[in-house]
Amino acid sequence: MPGKHIGNLQSVKEVTCEYRRVYREARNEKMDMKRAKGLAWMLKELSHMIRVHDLEERLEALENAANNE
Repeated sequence: MPGKHIGNLQSVKEVTCEYRRVYREARNEKMDMKRAKGLAWMLKELSHMIRVHDLEERLEALENAANNE
């Protein structure tokens, strides 16, 4: 099983790149479909968590700005 370094996956863009890699490997039969499905699910969840975290930070910044006025 290949152990490729996938980076930090700290942004939706990075997660999307990894998702594409998993898709290509599954499509080209270089990765078992069951493994690809599991990784795709985890990547989707990670992407969702990053988006929620980003929204929370933006909301907090807006609330702080509103309270300082």
